[in-house]
Amino acid sequence: CRHWKPCAEGMPPQQKIFTDDLVMKDGQIGLVERAPNSSDEEDEDDDIISDEAPNADKLPAGAAKVHWAKTDEPATEFIDELRLTDRVFLLGDIVSRSDAQLGQTGVVVGMRMYCDVRCNDGMDLPRVPTELLQPLTSCRPGALVLHTQFRWLGRVDEVYDNVNLSFDDGASCKVMRTSANSLSVQTPSMDEQTWFWPSMRVGVSKETLRRAKWLKGSWRAAYATQSATVTRVQAAQALVRWLAAVPSEGSEPAATIHPPADMQRPSRLLELHHHHARRCWRLGEHAALRPEDLQRLRAEGEAASEAAGAAGDRQTSGPAGVRRGKRKLSAVESCVEAVGCHTRVDVIWQDGSRERDAAATLFAPAKHVDGYNEFWPQDFVVRKVEAGGSAPAAGVVLSVNHAERIAVVSWRLSAEEAERAAEYANEAGGGTASQVEERTEVVPVYDIAPHPDFGFKVGDVVLRLPMGEKDTPMPAAGREVTEDVLRPAGLPWGVVQRGVPDVADADQVETGQSGGVAAPAEPKAFPGAALRMLADAEADGEDGADDGAEASPDGGLSALGWVGEVVDVGPTVSVRWMDGTQSRCVAESLYMVNTEEEP
Repeated sequence: CRHWKPCAEGMPPQQKIFTDDLVMKDGQIGLVERAPNSSDEEDEDDDIISDEAPNADKLPAGAAKVHWAKTDEPATEFIDELRLTDRVFLLGDIVSRSDAQLGQTGVVVGMRMYCDVRCNDGMDLPRVPTELLQPLTSCRPGALVLHTQFRWLGRVDEVYDNVNLSFDDGASCKVMRTSANSLSVQTPSMDEQTWFWPSMRVGVSKETLRRAKWLKGSWRAAYATQSATVTRVQAAQALVRWLAAVPSEGSEPAATIHPPADMQRPSRLLELHHHHARRCWRLGEHAALRPEDLQRLRAEGEAASEAAGAAGDRQTSGPAGVRRGKRKLSAVESCVEAVGCHTRVDVIWQDGSRERDAAATLFAPAKHVDGYNEFWPQDFVVRKVEAGGSAPAAGVVLSVNHAERIAVVSWRLSAEEAERAAEYANEAGGGTASQVEERTEVVPVYDIAPHPDFGFKVGDVVLRLPMGEKDTPMPAAGREVTEDVLRPAGLPWGVVQRGVPDVADADQVETGQSGGVAAPAEPKAFPGAALRMLADAEADGEDGADDGAEASPDGGLSALGWVGEVVDVGPTVSVRWMDGTQSRCVAESLYMVNTEEEP
């Protein structure tokens, strides 16, 4: 903590605060917007002599800029006065231990998040799994979607909502296709994902009121000087960045050559619910809880309060409409705000050891890596080619000795080597396909390089490529299976055949564990949940770009079996498909989609 003050009680001696950390001070919770380690604090002109004044916005030594909840502007705070409460990591992030940041590093291969949420009446629900949190509208910025007619995969960049407003005298109207500046926000917020949410107080200009659709009452100039309450938010248009066409085969509809229009109606988009980024929420963001989940969580919270003897006056009453019953809850009643986050991660270290379900605060973003010569388990690599040599051998890293700078690599056999190995195994009367698929070798890290084509990591989004065999069946929806997909003829990956999976791999898939890393539980009944986007969007006010084609839910659902997320690597790639099934595939049968691609 530099020379300012001793470290705060409870803080690890080497603990540091990083950008996007969740911290507390004097009972307040906030999000670190800038920390001393952030890239915007690195001065590239340190060696340049100038008469200009130093950057006035530069942070003081040992300080960070924190955006506290319910405040409009961030404040500068000393790091030693902050207490770290949560640190968010995504799949594929490189981390080190917080108390040994110069030691070996690891890669995040599993992530689960729980949020403390606050209901509209002020009741707090602790540690709600983020799988239960639903976007307020049918589209959420950053979500991956499929076009149900054109069969294209895309990412939602912006959403324009229809917002229902209610005035104090009972009049109400709907403002069509709002943008961030359509309404003036009067409720302090840290929510950068959602412009407007139920129960929010806003101001409306005369021009906006004139264009609004009045549901009760009529426009009056006096409303421009009054505050209104948001009662409902509905997605009207989504700006989508199209990433790739989804393959097809047999009788399935083929993707169009050209992508759809960028502006789309939400009713034509199918959100990929199994993507891990959908489970990530930040402090201050607003979400919706299904009525049955909200009532169950409230009942559990009230029971816990009664058992602890601290129920309070609202333990049994609650607001009308949230009591147990079958009456449909309003958007205001089902809307909740994230007031705290708790992240748990699985990490595989360079030495091959695994750490499961650990608090994210035990780790820190790795800042000291050897760049091109740093490798981790599950990395695809190639042997560096000498002058005049043949094609480089390819393999997967099993472990790395960080101190000795050596790695254990499982090399893929060439076609000739695999055939000879299979013949030898058959003659010996034992051995399976997986046992003769690769050979293991210890090599210096300076003799290997990242594979130029296979950069698969846990969490990557992939497409299944057509294998040229029309009778290759796909797993049925809602059933987890393990199978080795047929590879194109001539690919030098050994002799693994479809329908003869390795016994260990089969056990891992059946138990929901890929490569020994616990996989987060996923809902099985997917198609009904996926069609929520189709049912949520109403015809009135949904004015998306008209591409001249009607939505086809069947085409979108059939495409789900071609889009997946990597859950384990080595030597084959384990993929959880968006239709709820899981299988192991050879690397050549997959295409990795760059979901962060910029125009």
